[in-house]
Amino acid sequence: MKSMKKKISAVLAGTLMLGSFSTAALAAPQAEKSIGVQLDGQMITLVNDAEPVINNGRVYLPFRSLFETLGAEVEWDQSSGIISAVKDGREVECIGNQPSVVIKENNTSRIVNTSAAPYIENGKTMIPVRFAGEALGYNIGWDSTNKTVVMMDAEKLAAQYDGQFTYLEKLLNMNKEYQGKSLEYTATSNFLLMDESEDAEKTFYEFHMEFNGTSTADGNMAMDMTMTDGNSISQLKQLLAKGYSQSRAFNGEKISMDILCDMDNFVVYMKCPLLNTAMGMNADADAYFSIDLKSVMTAEDIAVLKNALKEGKNGIDNVHDYIVYILNNVDMDSVNDYADFAELLNMVKDNFSDKAFKYDAQYNRYQASAAGISLDFHADSQGNIDNYLVQINEDNLDILMQGTKDRTYFTFEINDYGFNMSMDMNMNYKVSDVKELKTNPLLTNPNATIIPLM
Repeated sequence: MKSMKKKISAVLAGTLMLGSFSTAALAAPQAEKSIGVQLDGQMITLVNDAEPVINNGRVYLPFRSLFETLGAEVEWDQSSGIISAVKDGREVECIGNQPSVVIKENNTSRIVNTSAAPYIENGKTMIPVRFAGEALGYNIGWDSTNKTVVMMDAEKLAAQYDGQFTYLEKLLNMNKEYQGKSLEYTATSNFLLMDESEDAEKTFYEFHMEFNGTSTADGNMAMDMTMTDGNSISQLKQLLAKGYSQSRAFNGEKISMDILCDMDNFVVYMKCPLLNTAMGMNADADAYFSIDLKSVMTAEDIAVLKNALKEGKNGIDNVHDYIVYILNNVDMDSVNDYADFAELLNMVKDNFSDKAFKYDAQYNRYQASAAGISLDFHADSQGNIDNYLVQINEDNLDILMQGTKDRTYFTFEINDYGFNMSMDMNMNYKVSDVKELKTNPLLTNPNATIIPLM
């Protein structure tokens, strides 16, 4: 039950925030008759008794058999080498051993790349499991323990709960006017870390952070951040009285950092003179350190990030699409996953569907709570949510989040493994006139020094 509570916590918190290629030249794959296929919690048999195979450590499914099993119409063009499938208005095209497929839907087309290429064997086009999931709009994974391909139709599962979460949908749409727009924001945060482990002297660290920045709907961001030793308050004086000693986080030195996130190219730039000194680099004080996210993330992870940015730009205004988004971005690695996700959604329905909320007519507030989680929000005269309060109390974790259309306040405290950590953040934001950010330092200073970290 504890793990399920944590899953619910993650789902509800999420509502408020919104290698080398393998080729056909490799050794021939070995069919494993013991490999099974599961769809929505039930074992199935592929058309023509086709079998998944393991090739170079990856699981592949036969394109035609998979799509036909799921009710798609499959065609093969021998002259072009293109095999295509059509289902529910979605068309998928695959060309031989090319490490990509073309997906056509709603009068648009997009190319999906993968780190493992399809291949042709004995006249069959074999497609990687995760590749197939993206092409189908399903979440597909691999249970290595049970040697089973696990597939989940998130759309079908989400449809079971349609029309039951109109209150939560109002919460999702609370800041709809900001979706797809550039935002300016300012934030302050205080951080406290106490070392209470048995073998260590009781010490605490405290520091204060300030943020100023602008972000665009496509994920690009320019932000200035400063960090200083925090100012002791009454709570800290009490700690000193109890025998704690304060460890100065920065010895009174102010840390400044400029951060640029170039999500068009998935590169993060940081300018921090103190970091420059700490790393023993004699670079110019205005030098930027760069991190190429493509070098530290897999192709699949980059694809998930791109999808998240797309969803953030377009916005999700209904619970159905939100459930689909969550379910399509969780890891499927067990034959028990579908049942676990279905159980989780049923628990959310029982505790946070429209029927679960109590209405306080005097204050025009809606309230629901279960399993250490409580939701409380106020509706204006038009029935729109204009402020909310979320509280999560889970064993050693306490979270509070409250906000209005232009302000969010967040605090959490965790006490575990001999450490007590607490943080609060107060953020204000407004629509910005900025349409495009220059998130590459070279665009503003062609002579800027860029130091790759990875």
